[in-house]
Amino acid sequence: MRRYVIVVLLAPLLCLAVLAIINRLVDPYQIFSAERNGIYDDKPALHANMRLHKAFQVRLQKPDALILGSSKAIQGIPTEHALFEGQRVYNLAMPLASMKELTLLLRHANAITPVKRVVLGLDFLSFNALARTDGPAAGFRPERLLGNERSAPPINDYLSPLISLDALRASVEVLMMRYHHRAGPMGRGTSEHRTLTGRGGREDTEIRSRLLDGGHRSNTLKIEEFFTSAVYLPSPHRQFSFQNHEEDSLYWFEEFLRTLHENDIAASLFISPSHARLNELIHVAGLWNQFEQWKRQMLILTLSVARTYDEAPHEILDLSLPGDITTEPFPDAGDSDYQMRYYYESIHFNQRTGTRVLDRLSSASADSMPLATEFGRMMTEDTIDALLREIRERQARFRDEHPDYRQELENIVESR
Repeated sequence: MRRYVIVVLLAPLLCLAVLAIINRLVDPYQIFSAERNGIYDDKPALHANMRLHKAFQVRLQKPDALILGSSKAIQGIPTEHALFEGQRVYNLAMPLASMKELTLLLRHANAITPVKRVVLGLDFLSFNALARTDGPAAGFRPERLLGNERSAPPINDYLSPLISLDALRASVEVLMMRYHHRAGPMGRGTSEHRTLTGRGGREDTEIRSRLLDGGHRSNTLKIEEFFTSAVYLPSPHRQFSFQNHEEDSLYWFEEFLRTLHENDIAASLFISPSHARLNELIHVAGLWNQFEQWKRQMLILTLSVARTYDEAPHEILDLSLPGDITTEPFPDAGDSDYQMRYYYESIHFNQRTGTRVLDRLSSASADSMPLATEFGRMMTEDTIDALLREIRERQARFRDEHPDYRQELENIVESR
């Protein structure tokens, strides 16, 4: 009887120990080890658990240079560039990241190792305090991150990946993928999940493989519908607001700037070069005035915070100006053969464009991308009015030249 009781008591513990050993060895969320030059194409659960994964990769890799922003920065900004020479760069951008999350991510990384440089892609979407927090935005937990008042020991973040059934299922998926790879190797970019690299980004060729189901035009319609319903005019409010009852996105942008100044972090800030179709979606949604107000407020804050610290303000490069890159024509819907030069769809630019962004920020030569056109303008007190006026005028010309785009976007907004 005594032996039976011992077995009954020890059996569950033994099962938990076996479960923990399997999950620890497989590490389906890649939180126990780092492979800076790795490609995680055998870990399908990693992308859905990106916020857990990246929080721990920062602890392991201790980067001193960061790429921050939304999924645009994840997909579009390369980690290999002269701007990061001599530094350990990590792409800490997150899907649909709010300005609060980006600020806490910066503080998290800086609490681990002093950050020397930040490249921040600023997106209008990060400033809607009414945006949905489920789907791609899910998983933000301030207590997981160091350097803020809610920081806590990551006990649950260690236990769940070790002894949960979800983690076991993820480990089984990893083992199955590895088995299939050994049985018949697949080319990189052919897996059905989204693959992250060891430095937190994605490979350009892997992202392009996602465009086989209808091509650029069909995919841009899908993602524009999603961004309209989840970010720009989300239910139940169907509004865009810089603040709600508990959060103020512009306050968090100010806190981000203060973190830069207080820690002497070199920063390159830019408004993402999304396609002019995205500007047009913002216009159709009735948000253009707020779009311009957003730029004005960010400029005001960079100047006022800099005066507080008696330092030079951080400049913001506005890459939303319609030009040769941002007005690249889309193929017809359903055309999977045509490859756009600068974009995946209207929301996300590719790494050719991302390299151009870094070239522009570092004033480096762009010989690899011969373009007889300007690319972005710095926002200043003296030029902001003229810049906003020029963007309006160029956007109006784009609208007149592409009435079919306008009709597609109006159908998306009206269907909300």
